[in-house]
Amino acid sequence: LVAAVAAAPSSAKGPQAHAAACTKATNIEAIVDDSASMSVTDPNRLRVQAMDLLINALDSSTSLGAVQFGSSFDPSVPSASVVFPAGAVGANAAAMKSALDTAIQADDGGTDYNAAFNTGRAANPAAQARIFLTDGQHNVGDYLNAHLNPSGAQTPTYVIGFSPGLSGQEDQDRLAKIASDTGGKYFEHRFDLSAYK
Repeated sequence: LVAAVAAAPSSAKGPQAHAAACTKATNIEAIVDDSASMSVTDPNRLRVQAMDLLINALDSSTSLGAVQFGSSFDPSVPSASVVFPAGAVGANAAAMKSALDTAIQADDGGTDYNAAFNTGRAANPAAQARIFLTDGQHNVGDYLNAHLNPSGAQTPTYVIGFSPGLSGQEDQDRLAKIASDTGGKYFEHRFDLSAYK
């Protein structure tokens, strides 16, 4: 996770962007899956531990923000929300870790990628890189390619997947496309659920 965002492409211009020269990302937005399925695909909340490690590794002046996403049957409850606003890690590290530990509980219903990316973009429009942690199965309506910025350069997105949500080829292909379209990278992670039975 740390290596994924230590450097971001300096000129990701659109779909199929390629990382040529890299510069260090100084503003990062994390988009963390908190849907109910994560209680099975990430029962030990490794995504929270990974974020804690990232917070420890970043320079104190690096800006980091985070949103969580899932879905809700109640239209008055948003499918994604800010865990903590973008701010310098140095002064906010403890509060960031506490907010993640409190918020990320696999209690947000289904998996809405559209809400995830739209909320992340609104919360931190100046982000130079995004980290997208998910078990890989958008299941709320059609996916509208919300990872693409409507205009301007794309934000490199580093996708970390948790299986078995990634067992379907369509899910894997979508995550790979999110990374490829933005000039990021897809880190597929699979494990055998039989170990948890």
